[in-house]
Amino acid sequence: MTVPSKSWSLITDGQVDADSPLDTTLITALRDNLVHLEEWLGDGYAATKDHDHDGLNSKVLGTPSMQSSGYQDIAASATWTPSLGSYQFVVHNATGAASPQLYIDSAWRGWTGAGNGIREVGSFGYFDGANMRFLERTGAGTVRLWYQKFN
Repeated sequence: MTVPSKSWSLITDGQVDADSPLDTTLITALRDNLVHLEEWLGDGYAATKDHDHDGLNSKVLGTPSMQSSGYQDIAASATWTPSLGSYQFVVHNATGAASPQLYIDSAWRGWTGAGNGIREVGSFGYFDGANMRFLERTGAGTVRLWYQKFN
């Protein structure tokens, strides 16, 4: 990035209070700040509707597309670490349940007892591929964890 041709000027409260005149110093500072901002954003920047974050503009991201789908069987009391990505998960199993866990302070943290978990309901998550996993926590049998992975 090239250095902007105009420096950023601080405008004090005293320059814009009700008793201060509209003078050359204030107007020049306002103009220079606008030029500085335009050049800092990029001289060719133009705000437009429906941009696509392609490095040239700043459109709101569109709906992610599904990259893959499938399932992972997790044996009783075993774990599975999904690869890096954004997922939607659903478990439907009469006996087992899967609980997400995070590796924090040298230990896996998450629900390990009976009760709540992902069971016949959906869950969304972003997985880093290393420090996040699912545990089949009931020990009652293999649980099938269905997923969709998004781009």
